[in-house]
Amino acid sequence: MYAFKLGCAGVATLAFCLHAFAAEPTSNLSEIDQMWSKLSDADRAKFLKKHSRPVPSNAVGAAATPKIIKAATPSAAPATTPGAGSGNTSATGAASSTSNIFGGCPGLGFTLRKSWTDIDLGGCPQAVKNATGALLSYSDDQIKRDTTWSAIGTAALIYAPAASGPNVFSTGVYTSVDKVTNSAAAQASSNANQIGFGGFLQYGVINAPLNSNAYSANYFRLRAGAVDDNIKNTTSANVIAEWIPVYYDGTIGIHAPIPIPGTAALFRIDPEILAQYVDVTGKKQITAFNSQTEALPVGPQVTLRLYSGTSDFWAHFVPTMTYWLAYEPYSGRGISWWDSSLAYNLDQEGHLALSFSYQRGNNVDTAGTFTKMYLVSLTGKI
Repeated sequence: MYAFKLGCAGVATLAFCLHAFAAEPTSNLSEIDQMWSKLSDADRAKFLKKHSRPVPSNAVGAAATPKIIKAATPSAAPATTPGAGSGNTSATGAASSTSNIFGGCPGLGFTLRKSWTDIDLGGCPQAVKNATGALLSYSDDQIKRDTTWSAIGTAALIYAPAASGPNVFSTGVYTSVDKVTNSAAAQASSNANQIGFGGFLQYGVINAPLNSNAYSANYFRLRAGAVDDNIKNTTSANVIAEWIPVYYDGTIGIHAPIPIPGTAALFRIDPEILAQYVDVTGKKQITAFNSQTEALPVGPQVTLRLYSGTSDFWAHFVPTMTYWLAYEPYSGRGISWWDSSLAYNLDQEGHLALSFSYQRGNNVDTAGTFTKMYLVSLTGKI
């Protein structure tokens, strides 16, 4: 019965993304048009400055770039419309723009973020100012006489060759850290010291014809490596497979920015299907997913992101929520992971930020380590 409910949840997730906005009496394009026409020239310039970056000079050429029809660009907007997608330009960009969702970031690059959800599409991570970042936290509890240090983050070295056709590819190596240290012996059960490492392959298949008004793609990512638990002295083989759909046609948006009616803000829904295989190699040890030596949780994951409008104050805030609901067949158990955060960028580019976050459930990036904590942290992003 749980498996049936889980399957329904997965189908409902994708169905919601595909149809929730199609039923609106007014299309998102007209809402963008109305919103854009009400802004002053100064506000338009500020919006574009905050939510757009220049496309790399060596970006994938027009032959590999989906062409968006002129109607997808608000009449009062310049050549590149406001956006907050995974790359440098919005999904609603002009035909001459290169959408980095489709591989517009060729070359070798380094990124530091909170998790793979925070990295987004590996070949072209989302803009630094729109990410949460790796966390570093310190607290001193005078009542329990306990000081706590926490470090959570994922660093990746990513290479993406220049695309020669409609499909894109990227690969690289990564390491993930989840470390919590308490000075009080009574709080030792809350300690964590997991280090994950490995490599990844990502392949994107663009489905829409290059001369159509819509773009759509399917990204397939495979991460493989190991996770060392330095408290339990175990090593777990760890393989994660992800299917990430992308779609935008001016009304329906998956992994593409959608306007919030009556405001200059945007939000984005990022659904995916995620499966993880874990095999503990240490003797007499078990996985955190199911208390067995092997685990295979599979299920849908949804991330919600919010991007501010032209306000200098609100543009510093980066709210993000992620929820993963999975079924584990070896034990018949349900698995969940909730990760929410609100970051405040301290500098204009967003490389440093203050963050309040809450995590609960089995952490995907550390082979199912169970986590339940609130953190106020200094975050770093590259």
